[in-house]
Amino acid sequence: MKKSIALLFLSLFVFTSCLNEIEPEIPVVGIKDELKISESVGLKLETPFVTESVKLNVKIETPGIYIIKIIDISNRTISKEEIQLKEGDNVVTINTTILPSSAYRLSLSKKIM
Repeated sequence: MKKSIALLFLSLFVFTSCLNEIEPEIPVVGIKDELKISESVGLKLETPFVTESVKLNVKIETPGIYIIKIIDISNRTISKEEIQLKEGDNVVTINTTILPSSAYRLSLSKKIM
């Protein structure tokens, strides 16, 4: 359990960025093995170690506008961005040069209209 938590924080450590730099890559023709998600929904980072940017696969069942947040270890929202996602795989690139090095977690929620 402790290893899982440590791995989660290590993975989230890479999110030293601002989501204002999200660039959707549409269409998604082929997903790299590092980004493949076998479940029907999920989030997956290309790599747990990030310096300048990272690719993120956001796989969803319902298309629409979603909110991606980066939250720090003090539970403060560091960055919040709305993004239009389609059903299935959505690969986005996040610029990670803005935020200081730290541990972060991601939150994904559908925007309620």
